[in-house]
Amino acid sequence: STPGGVQKNEEVLSSPASSVTLSQHESQLFTPLHMAKMEKIFEDDSDSTGALDMKGFIKAVKKILSSTSDEVLEALFLKVDTDCNGSVTWQKYVDYMMREFQRKERIGTSQYRLRFHLPMKIIPLNHGCEIVKVQFLSQRFKKTGHLLTVTKDGILQIWSEAFSLLNSFRLNQIQQLYNLQMWVIDMVCLYNMNLIAVASTDQKIEFFDISNHNCARAFTFID
Repeated sequence: STPGGVQKNEEVLSSPASSVTLSQHESQLFTPLHMAKMEKIFEDDSDSTGALDMKGFIKAVKKILSSTSDEVLEALFLKVDTDCNGSVTWQKYVDYMMREFQRKERIGTSQYRLRFHLPMKIIPLNHGCEIVKVQFLSQRFKKTGHLLTVTKDGILQIWSEAFSLLNSFRLNQIQQLYNLQMWVIDMVCLYNMNLIAVASTDQKIEFFDISNHNCARAFTFID
């Protein structure tokens, strides 16, 4: 709360070098393995309220990204601590990471303009259930991408830009112990991670890795 402390925080947040480095490290942190490690750290190292102060947060992240400077991690802490109370919880951390990658997804997709091939034609589908979402997944560092469709009963299909079917999956049958029906209500793409997040009526958000036109369950958020 001292003037010197406030000035230091403003300098960290406004440093161009810190911003570039911070963005690179955020990408490394938003992986299934690192998210699981961070959740375990919050469970083990946080105080009675489930929070970490700046010192504890920097120490925690260094367990995962040991080469990251304190300056960069201090900037990350200040961005995660949205209510500026001097501490961050697991929920605040997850909320920040989701917002950040949604923002990057919007930026990435806005830089590419999908061109439909004329004349338009009818594409027959091999399922009878309605499609609840169509998304375009642009490929990183390339000027191409793929279309994704998901049906209400959980059929994910990957299409080329010319609407040629590349692959098809039943999401409820991917790495599941029990073949339970999935009722999908929404889907979003995290283009820079080759992940999709699928929300269903059973209060789950399931993340699938769709690299190389395949589909593998990555992790699940429950309730």
